[in-house]
Amino acid sequence: MVFHIIKNAKAQVNIEFVVSIIILVLITISAAIAILRLLPTFSTATEDSDLRARATDFSKVLFDNPGVPTNWVTNPILVGLAYYNNNSNETVRGALDPIKVDYLNDSITYDQLKQNLNLEDDFNFKIDISNQTFRFLDYFNHTPGKTDKTITIKKYASVNRTQVNITLLVWK
Repeated sequence: MVFHIIKNAKAQVNIEFVVSIIILVLITISAAIAILRLLPTFSTATEDSDLRARATDFSKVLFDNPGVPTNWVTNPILVGLAYYNNNSNETVRGALDPIKVDYLNDSITYDQLKQNLNLEDDFNFKIDISNQTFRFLDYFNHTPGKTDKTITIKKYASVNRTQVNITLLVWK
């Protein structure tokens, strides 16, 4: 097979050149569309990860920390529900103070708790502490909508030596 170079002295465009440019433009557009479709998925994953980290931090402060002061019964500087043993000067892991739980349930509003813990306005939560026979705390301002990104954290603890289930819902 022999190829001959054809001189185009009139500066006319060959059909092969036009087809190759069209194919190149289509490939470029397809690649751009594919990249743009991936960006929202990456953004959503980042938001979910951020919300999960914030929910975990909130859970640790509220349930694993006795608060400030550690033996608060009214008007704490920092709300924490963990039981603090004054004899050993340590937080009892996995135990909630029933006095603090009752005070939170009866005397601290949702907005006061958000302000106390320096939570952002768009950070919403619902706390449920219960066992099979009794609900110790059902604390929320409103429930998440169908379109809200919701993170659920479940824990086990004790209140007055009674095992309870803690369910924390966090959403934006």
